[in-house]
Amino acid sequence: MPSSGKKAIYAEQMKEMKKTPQVFGKILEGKLARFADEVCLVSQPFVKDPTGKQSVADFLKAIHPEIKVTEFVRYQVGEGMAKKSDDFASEVAKGEAIVGAHGRRAATRNYVRS
Repeated sequence: MPSSGKKAIYAEQMKEMKKTPQVFGKILEGKLARFADEVCLVSQPFVKDPTGKQSVADFLKAIHPEIKVTEFVRYQVGEGMAKKSDDFASEVAKGEAIVGAHGRRAATRNYVRS
């Protein structure tokens, strides 16, 4: 279940709502349950299910009813890839330096043999 910190955050967000304590409690319960479903691995949809409706827990039960997740590795798309820093101004300056060193003809040379 989510920490009491998350509960306090949701309660603070809902203070402006003019609801009875019973309704307030139900809304808070629903928000906490939805949060738990989103962050809990076995409650999340199984990514290889073509319908997107089967949870990880359901997939594991279909394989074997006694199977349990003991550890996992989380990967994020693009993680570990070096990001190319684009500095358009320096690329233009470098291009102008090449043209300046070799003359204008070098940048527009046609490589068709006659």
